[in-house]
Amino acid sequence: MTDPAGYFAEDLIIRGRIEGEGAVEVAGTFDGPVALRGRLAVAPTGRVTGAVAADEVHVSGVLRGDVNAVEAHIGASGRVIGDVKASRIALDDGGVLDGTVLMDVALPEELSR
Repeated sequence: MTDPAGYFAEDLIIRGRIEGEGAVEVAGTFDGPVALRGRLAVAPTGRVTGAVAADEVHVSGVLRGDVNAVEAHIGASGRVIGDVKASRIALDDGGVLDGTVLMDVALPEELSR
């Protein structure tokens, strides 16, 4: 990820709330809800615990909480423990999703019967 608006380094442990617009990368530990108009990236060393709502969510570390996004991507080293609701979801080989998936898409009428 290039030029995140916020970067939480590996040695940081933060409890609170992330809210706003932009891109945030978590390489350390963050405990609390996230609400972003933008992108949340959880680095391979990153740990996030809390509900996440963002335009894009990319997980290479561990995310414990429900995800509501336009686009969700779980990388090969990523693990999401929670439910994911998104219009687009990608799960790389080796990535883990321990929860349910709800694709927020409008199906063509012939398929929605």
